[in-house]
Amino acid sequence: MIVVIGILVDDGIVISENIFSHFEKGKSALRAAVDGTMEVLPAVFSAVITTMVAFSFFFMVDGRAGDFFSELAFVVIATLAVSLVEALVILPAHLAHSKALKEGQKKNKLERFTDKVLYVLRDKLYAPVLRFSLNHKIFTFCIAVTMALITIGGISGGHIQFTFFPVIERNDVPINLSMASGTREAITNSRLEKIEAAIWEVNEEIKKETGNDVSIVKNLERKVGPLSHEGSINAKLVGSELRTLSSMELASRFRKKVGSMDDVDKLTFGNASAFGKPVSVTFLGEDQAELDAAKAELKEQMLQLPELKDVVESVQPGRREINVQLNDKAYILGLNEAMVLNQIRQGYFGYEAQRLQRGKDEIKVWVRFNDAQRSSLYDLEDTRIRTLDGKQIPLSELATFTIERGVVGINHLDAQKQVTIEAEVSSNKVSAPLIIAQIKADIVPAILAKHQGITPLFEGQNREADKTQASAKFAFPFVIFCIIIIITFTFRSLGQAVIILILLVPFSLIGVAWGHYLHGQQMSILSFLGVVALIGIIVNDSLVLVEKMNIYLKEGMTFTEAVYQAGYVRFRAIFLTSMTTIAGLAPLIMEKSFQAQFLIPMAISVAYGIGIATVLTLILLPVFLVAWNNTKRSIGWLWNGGIMPSAEEVEPAIQELEAEKYELED
Repeated sequence: MIVVIGILVDDGIVISENIFSHFEKGKSALRAAVDGTMEVLPAVFSAVITTMVAFSFFFMVDGRAGDFFSELAFVVIATLAVSLVEALVILPAHLAHSKALKEGQKKNKLERFTDKVLYVLRDKLYAPVLRFSLNHKIFTFCIAVTMALITIGGISGGHIQFTFFPVIERNDVPINLSMASGTREAITNSRLEKIEAAIWEVNEEIKKETGNDVSIVKNLERKVGPLSHEGSINAKLVGSELRTLSSMELASRFRKKVGSMDDVDKLTFGNASAFGKPVSVTFLGEDQAELDAAKAELKEQMLQLPELKDVVESVQPGRREINVQLNDKAYILGLNEAMVLNQIRQGYFGYEAQRLQRGKDEIKVWVRFNDAQRSSLYDLEDTRIRTLDGKQIPLSELATFTIERGVVGINHLDAQKQVTIEAEVSSNKVSAPLIIAQIKADIVPAILAKHQGITPLFEGQNREADKTQASAKFAFPFVIFCIIIIITFTFRSLGQAVIILILLVPFSLIGVAWGHYLHGQQMSILSFLGVVALIGIIVNDSLVLVEKMNIYLKEGMTFTEAVYQAGYVRFRAIFLTSMTTIAGLAPLIMEKSFQAQFLIPMAISVAYGIGIATVLTLILLPVFLVAWNNTKRSIGWLWNGGIMPSAEEVEPAIQELEAEKYELED
């Protein structure tokens, strides 16, 4: 509901305000409700339909983003469909019988104060600014372009950052540990206990720093498994609204307190995302040695980037293995690897000596060394190997030993071997796309120059973003085309549709971008949801203003005066829509609870976007309309051989009116 609250409020205010305007002209409450609703019905209906079409974009998006947001889009579309019935039928029926539309109804102090404020804002502030803007169109347009260029500069300079999926504040810190494959459960558990002790130490340090006896860590959930060498701890925190440190800051302090653990292969502190790791680089190739060398070099380089943490390999080394290499003496005695390894296996694993029959059961008898004879590397070295002539010689005289970590598995992609290095961002202020761009430009080319035959891939969130962007290349233009068609049918003017959607909407992103900057948030796919909702509000307000202008033109006003009066009359509805929406979203934007973190980027987009969109709709839209009118007059001057048409002649509303008169005369 937070996504469409602005649109729902907008529709209600536009219809209510228009009904009240008709009532102020002396009409009865019932007639004002009917006429006021019918006047704005085409604009409101088109605005809601365009918003529904805009949200249908998420049904055409591939990847996890499409799966995640398609359900939200369905709820929004269903809500908007029902809201049409409420706004166009139920709301006017209530207003027709409300006290506000009764003759002689006295206004209370609050209503008189509100009217006075609106009068000052509209007559003393907005009206002169609008008149000035219409008389100085180039100056007004240059101000808008300057603001857009400053915003682009803020984005290019990294002040306003983008990421595919933001780091969401949460009420726990998951910690995952992985040791050498085959490590006993008791050893894994002892390492987890050490981490637990460090976490409680940090908790006590924070108590002393804040002078508060309240524990910031509520409890710890420790688990060993699913394999004996794997374990995890989930540190449950108090609510984010009750602490000054974020979960990422706490994770950093936990990591620093724990320090290095030499016998641990993988230790990560922090969040997991459904869209994958923020930074994930994969190398593909045929030569495993080249891949391992490139992987080690990439990991070393990524560890030096302060913007990254928890730099790990996707596949950890396996168990420790003893490699036995026969020497020349073994071969002289007629032994080979198979013969030696078979005798070692028989001694340590055992071999079937005989089978005994007891009743109907068959019992297998296995023979092997006892525990004391196979408990250490010395026992292996002293293992007696029988030669072809029956002599027994210690294995240490026949072979050399090396202890190495084995391979758990070799991953393949597109018939090529694959190695992957993944990392998390160290702070929610870090932009993952910027880090990936840095790795692409500065690190990967140098590695590829040293190691031939390797192909890099950027996975994780980058892959999901590429998948979403690839599908959006078709879906987004299609949605924009459908919206333009709807607006064009509403006004019977392609030019007015282009002005509303192509020119006005991009300028509204100024507010979206700087709103995220002011709140220290990164723009992300969650912000884009708010932008889609913002498009619905802008289109709604713009349609209502342009519709009013067309009505005034048909009533005989000059074009410039019709534009001015349309802005003047629609000021109250557009201003109230913006203020009520911003006021409604402000508590959510300031909320610190975990549940609100997913909604805050959307709320910022709508609240700050509609703040700028209000100025754009009331000031820049009339300027665009006049500029487009002048352009059409110039085209008409060229077409008519030097005869300049009037400003009213080139407007679709007047052309439609003339066509209706012509049809009546026929």
